[in-house]
Amino acid sequence: MRSIPVLSVAALFVAATSSHAMSDAQVGEFIKQELVKKMSVTATPIKEPSVATCFSAVFYRVEITRDVGGGTSTERAVYMRTAKGIEEASKPCTNQAMPMLPKIMNPKFVLKDDAAANTMLAALKAIYVRKSSFRSKVEPMVKRNGNTWNFILDEFMGKKYSGFVMTTDANGRITKVDYSLGITK
Repeated sequence: MRSIPVLSVAALFVAATSSHAMSDAQVGEFIKQELVKKMSVTATPIKEPSVATCFSAVFYRVEITRDVGGGTSTERAVYMRTAKGIEEASKPCTNQAMPMLPKIMNPKFVLKDDAAANTMLAALKAIYVRKSSFRSKVEPMVKRNGNTWNFILDEFMGKKYSGFVMTTDANGRITKVDYSLGITK
């Protein structure tokens, strides 16, 4: 019976003294390894045909689950696999340029008419699933003004809309993509 408390005290002493001898970088690396042990990642390819029609990248819906305090926490993200590797492609939370999207457009895809716009809208809806906890009264839609295409995916603050703003050249090639929380009809 006496040896158990002695071993516990000895183990605590070794752990405490060895952690004090660690540098800040080593502590950070130790914590990172501990987090990885408590984490699982599931990547599911998005198989909507419109995604392959519009983009040359393969998109994945990713769930990252962590064990925290006796329960679990799940975070969702979007990643893409391109010729250059794998990178995150999650939808921004604020107005932001998305310069990686024009670079991964399918070279055969041109945005010149309603049919192409509806294909792009279907791809965006498949990749960027609504995650609002409020029921949106807005059906996703496309609004065009010259060579600017607004892909409205949701409402924002009741008076504006959120979604993607794409600019095309004269041939219908997408040259610029921004995510916006301030789209108006």
